[in-house]
Amino acid sequence: MSISVQSFIQIGAEVDPNIGRAIERVCAGADGAGAGMVSAARALLASVTRVLLLADMVVVRQLLLAKDKVARSLDRLESVSNFAEFVRAFTEFGGGMVELARLTAERRADLRDERRRAQVAAARNVLERSTLMLLTSSKTCLRHPGSASARENRDTVFCQMRRAMDLIHYVVRDGLPGHEEQSHEVGF
Repeated sequence: MSISVQSFIQIGAEVDPNIGRAIERVCAGADGAGAGMVSAARALLASVTRVLLLADMVVVRQLLLAKDKVARSLDRLESVSNFAEFVRAFTEFGGGMVELARLTAERRADLRDERRRAQVAAARNVLERSTLMLLTSSKTCLRHPGSASARENRDTVFCQMRRAMDLIHYVVRDGLPGHEEQSHEVGF
């Protein structure tokens, strides 16, 4: 922009020296305004970047809170001793899983790294399939409390689900500033 202004001043001075000085004064103001506009554009870009980072941190926090809610529901499901408790715990678990599935789908769409996208998709797939296996294995375990194989099957499903949630946690937290020091608190 500054080169264009200087070229304009030079052409004006060649045409008429009096006009050249007037053009120089006007263009000096325009050059200063241009610098101010560049500074304002940089400040705006920095502000927009900060807002986007904060929004991303909020989304990550929501996803991690949903994951923690599902993990707590899994703990309750693991400790039920009768069908009534199981039905209540599984209903709560189902609501948490719906929220977690929605948030992980949104996050997966936001990820640029194909490997991370694949990891989230795999974890979501494990959670989805394991939910049905959890229902069946838990009911079997409640019907046959003395069966070691029924308990082992159910425990394997719990283990798979926890590993899938750990993978989601890893993918979501990877690359966030200071994620090693923070548990699930995001400072604003």
